[in-house]
Amino acid sequence: MFQQVLIHTPLWVWALPAALLALGLSQRRDRRVHRAQVLALPGLHPEWRAMASVQWPLALLFGALSGFFLGRALGLMRLAQPTIPRHAHA
Repeated sequence: MFQQVLIHTPLWVWALPAALLALGLSQRRDRRVHRAQVLALPGLHPEWRAMASVQWPLALLFGALSGFFLGRALGLMRLAQPTIPRHAHA
């Protein structure tokens, strides 16, 4: 039965985990991200927020507040870490 599932799975389904794995591996490198890129992500699907605010207003409030406080805590932890200057090798 499992073999039949593997055989009849479309090729695009196999490309999806491969792309997600590649994306995850690319996230291991340090890089600078502009603030606009970070802030644009929640604005990509405003219809989800509108639907959630109508159907589940308390869940939306809880999610927004928990996300805010978690982000704030992680940001403060990041700022509290000592920075080590990187010097170019001579």
